[in-house]
Amino acid sequence: MRSELGPLTESIRHCITGIGVHAVRDVLPAELRKAPAPGLVLCAGVSGALVEGLTTGEIVVATHICYGDRVFAASPLQFPGLPFRTGTVYCSPRVVSQRSERLDIARRTGALCVDMESGEVAQICAEMSLPVAVLRVVMDTVDDVLPEVESPRNEAERAALDASETREISDEVREKSRAARRVLQAALSALLGV
Repeated sequence: MRSELGPLTESIRHCITGIGVHAVRDVLPAELRKAPAPGLVLCAGVSGALVEGLTTGEIVVATHICYGDRVFAASPLQFPGLPFRTGTVYCSPRVVSQRSERLDIARRTGALCVDMESGEVAQICAEMSLPVAVLRVVMDTVDDVLPEVESPRNEAERAALDASETREISDEVREKSRAARRVLQAALSALLGV
């Protein structure tokens, strides 16, 4: 989302897909067909923790992306001066909001966090023979409750989600979102050297 990139939109070639796997499928392939082809596709944004002890603001760099029954390898990243964890990132077509479901996904897949885009990005990159890296900053912990939301399938659903999300999340989660976005911008700045 634009709010996740902040001022970095000026300094990098970027594609803002919005929320969910359907938004990625609608936007990313056309962007990747533009010349020149990227040497690496970086999927970056906020995520939800799937394991105990992973807190708001922690950086996760994917080693693998688990999406449905597929697992994609991810390219490594380094952040000068910033601590981060590495591990599997799980991609879901909907918000995973319940503690028990989060812990079950972690147990089954070994994933540290969950998002709604990286799996589709990885799948598209595999189809186009492009390497992909995933950078996620934890927003919500395993104990935070979020509204149940499916990946919006079109522009109208995405606009409705943006409007409802502003009303339906608690002030605590809203502040966690702001904090996670600040860390994400710092991590991207460190990664890109800007």
